[in-house]
Amino acid sequence: TFGMVENKLLLGFDYNRWSVDGQNGYGAGPDLDMLNPNYSAPIIQPPIYEDLKQTVGQIGLYAQDQSKIAERFLLTLGGRQSWVENKTDERLLGETTEQDDNAFVGQIGIGYLFDNGVTPYASYSESFVVNLGQTRTGQNFDPSKGKQYEVGIKYEPIFFDGYITGALFDIRKTNVLTTDPIDPNFSV
Repeated sequence: TFGMVENKLLLGFDYNRWSVDGQNGYGAGPDLDMLNPNYSAPIIQPPIYEDLKQTVGQIGLYAQDQSKIAERFLLTLGGRQSWVENKTDERLLGETTEQDDNAFVGQIGIGYLFDNGVTPYASYSESFVVNLGQTRTGQNFDPSKGKQYEVGIKYEPIFFDGYITGALFDIRKTNVLTTDPIDPNFSV
């Protein structure tokens, strides 16, 4: 506490590791008579079109400060720095793809506490997310990044323990994966 300002500071470090290892194949299955099903029909191994191991390691440092000013104003400021190593071994082609990404994302929010339990607020935040997998041509995907603008209102009634909220927001993202129009077994 500094005069009329109460602060809560959060500092952190995290490490995440993902690994995907497998094969993908596609082929037609045997016919199935709906009126007299035979569930012991032999299944032929489909041809393998992808055989890869992808390992992603991510380190993050973050900080967030929540301030309450003069018992009325709420202010939140935060930031996160991420470093990502993305390695894919494509065993069918005998190729290894490595990619290093990093990003700083931030957030800010402000609100005002009224005596009647109503709190209007506004906020802005950014995101950074690793996309797993590869394109049809064997390239790792770029990470997805986003921005969100939000305004809203929260109400904390005295007649029950909870909140009633309403918000309007706008989220914009880049590098969002979707089905490859040339080959639906892959994404773009």
